[in-house]
Amino acid sequence: MAWLWFSIFGYVLGSIPFGKILSSVVYGIDISSRGSGNIGATNVSRELGLGWGVVTLILDMAKGWIPVLAYLSYISTDQDSWALSFVAVAPVLGHQFSIFSGLKGGKGVATSLGVWLPLNPAAVITSLIPFIVCVAVWRYISIGSMALSITVPLLHYLWGEEAAIFTASVFMALLILYKHKSNIARILKGDEPRWKWNTQRKS
Repeated sequence: MAWLWFSIFGYVLGSIPFGKILSSVVYGIDISSRGSGNIGATNVSRELGLGWGVVTLILDMAKGWIPVLAYLSYISTDQDSWALSFVAVAPVLGHQFSIFSGLKGGKGVATSLGVWLPLNPAAVITSLIPFIVCVAVWRYISIGSMALSITVPLLHYLWGEEAAIFTASVFMALLILYKHKSNIARILKGDEPRWKWNTQRKS
């Protein structure tokens, strides 16, 4: 039953809204009421500056990386892939449906990358390729993020990953796509803001 406790830990850790905390502590603003209203790195970059966006990105990735790595260290070689899949999904659910934010939260892209980093670093690195290409061509972080999230389970399938891990990656991808529904609507309307490489804090 260790997986259950690690899953709970992962969910609680994932629920910590670092973007919201940083914006409140550093500039005294509520990031959820600025820009897109998202608490993730992209909106933090637009509203607080690229530096704080990078800090938010690292912290959100750590929310996925820490519980998975801790669980892997705890179980050593005696690994149940289905149990591991629950531990992997938990921090992403926490980030997207935070108990500290009324079951609201961010998109979960950075946290999912943190989850896969100790499990399949090659998938993380490879999935960045479609992200970079999409952002470079269309300058929409949202399109790049969705492409990235779809690429991870595709790679798991092509590389013959265990069924439990593949299933977890598909579930995460679907959650991330669901969380991007407002972005999809804005893209279709032509209202989605494009990424600006010289992002600076807004006044």
